[in-house]
Amino acid sequence: MKIFSFIKNRKFYIPVLLIVTSTLLSNLCIKKYIEYKIEKKGYKVSIEEISIHLDRIDIKSMHLSGKGKKAYIKNISVFSGNECEYLVKIDGGDVYLDEVSPKEKGGGGKEFCMNFRNVKVEIDKYKGGKVSLNVIRANVNEDTTAFISEGSYVKDGMEIKASNMDYTSERINSERVTVKTTTEQINKLKDIKSGKPAGNGESKIINVKNLEAYIGNYEILGSDVSYNNKVFRFNRVSLNKDGNELVNSQGLEFSKTEQISIKANEVSGFSDSLSQSEIKLKDIKGKILLDTSPYSYELNVGPAFVYGTVSTNNGEIMASANLRLVECKDLIELTPESMKDVISKFTFSGNLSGGIFIDTKTPTVNIDLKNGCTSIKTPTGYRREDLITKFKRIVKDKDNKDREIVTGPNDPEWVSLDDISPYMNNAVLVSEDLGFYHHQGVLLSALNAALEDDIKSHKFMRGGSTISMQTAKNLWLSRNKTISRKYQELFLTFHLESILSKKEIMETYLNVIEFYPGEYGIRKAAMHYFSINPKNLSVAQAAYLASILPNPKQTPYDATGRVSKYRMAHIRRMISRMLENSMLTNQEAEIANKEWVIIGSPSPEMEIGEPEE
Repeated sequence: MKIFSFIKNRKFYIPVLLIVTSTLLSNLCIKKYIEYKIEKKGYKVSIEEISIHLDRIDIKSMHLSGKGKKAYIKNISVFSGNECEYLVKIDGGDVYLDEVSPKEKGGGGKEFCMNFRNVKVEIDKYKGGKVSLNVIRANVNEDTTAFISEGSYVKDGMEIKASNMDYTSERINSERVTVKTTTEQINKLKDIKSGKPAGNGESKIINVKNLEAYIGNYEILGSDVSYNNKVFRFNRVSLNKDGNELVNSQGLEFSKTEQISIKANEVSGFSDSLSQSEIKLKDIKGKILLDTSPYSYELNVGPAFVYGTVSTNNGEIMASANLRLVECKDLIELTPESMKDVISKFTFSGNLSGGIFIDTKTPTVNIDLKNGCTSIKTPTGYRREDLITKFKRIVKDKDNKDREIVTGPNDPEWVSLDDISPYMNNAVLVSEDLGFYHHQGVLLSALNAALEDDIKSHKFMRGGSTISMQTAKNLWLSRNKTISRKYQELFLTFHLESILSKKEIMETYLNVIEFYPGEYGIRKAAMHYFSINPKNLSVAQAAYLASILPNPKQTPYDATGRVSKYRMAHIRRMISRMLENSMLTNQEAEIANKEWVIIGSPSPEMEIGEPEE
């Protein structure tokens, strides 16, 4: 009652009514005035509420749209008077603001202190892509700072995400950055700018603790990554494909201007299922030119200089590499430890050069190698005098366990080439290496074809080995199909060709090769399969022995010893090749085509007609 009596008192009623009415009218007028001014610019606007204070204007829930742009501002406080000027510009997309309070710094001018809380920004037209930011807090002034919990940039299927990012005018620190794109889109990353240059004239400093990039089938993982003055530094970075690590680098640094300059303390790679061994290279310096595609590169790897080109398309790689003339001793010193456990025992002189072209899509491989390496210091077991007398070697027994054997021309089990059927020599040539007597130990065309098959199957299926290479491997290396072994096999093949004649290499090959599990040499093979001396092998019997060399464990015959019709068809094709290459007379070929091989029988059966395919 006292309240009503107070209101009814006209002494107080009129001033109170005037104050309330004027406040409501002024708020309404200002609200309508702001809406009118904005709508006049071609926008639609609605303001839920405006409240006026002595030092500021508070706007609640303002919606703005038009001209392809829209904004929603939850709460904004506009300070008025000489101490405050402000400007809010929305350049497309959705903007969500909470607790925005701009306030001019002392001293006048046009610099503003604006504090933001819980800001979500989505812009659809930034560089033709879409930017989304979830800013927890930001201070906008001459030293802009912000903490962004999540940020992303999406354009044409390319996506970049960042989390826990501290942003200042000179530096960006991020806990994690993830990039997903394709090889065709990787160049588009250059569209993303790091920000305005810092006060010292250098580019903005960017630090990323964990970097993940997914480019087609490839994955790049980096830790402690930094970008400063156009220089990228990786404490550690790895390149992976389909879950296998291809390259791992420590202390990698590269810079991008018109070209990319590269420097790495140590790079390791090929530790995947294809190689089964790790290769490490140290002290790498070089550059990649980016003016045209394919990109060209030049690298100094220790004393060696390598140059070539590289390009990518749909996850496939096309690359060339050329090795400028390098001294063999330097190349051995440069070779990673995991790849030179045998060849490190040698001292080489001379020079080596070459090149390689690889296209994984076709696939196409073309290797060109010019070898001038000669061993001037050869360890025991690798000398000519060892191989023409007696020597030790490690072989696998029938249980696949290592055992040491002694063999050589002075061993009773050894058979000289003159005491082996010439058909055996010819069968091995047409089966394994037709150009044996004409090349220098390595048949590059066969090696190229084998590597192309390996690329197709994504594993080592074929090695492209010549008879000389197989001999070197059986004498001195393990059976593991690795890049490391193949690399050493090449050096040892050149060495073998320099100390033995072709006739001596063929004789050694037939005496050290495995013909059935755990047993080696032509004498044991002829006796095991046919109970005869190697000199008495027939054409078909020799062809059968040559046919099983790729896989001595196979048993292509039935319980009676009769060789399968499929294997006999293969033997007939080998006989045809021998005839085509003048290794047989027509009469010898006619008789050989009538032979049907019987395991355990000294003589083949004579058949009429061709075996069915």
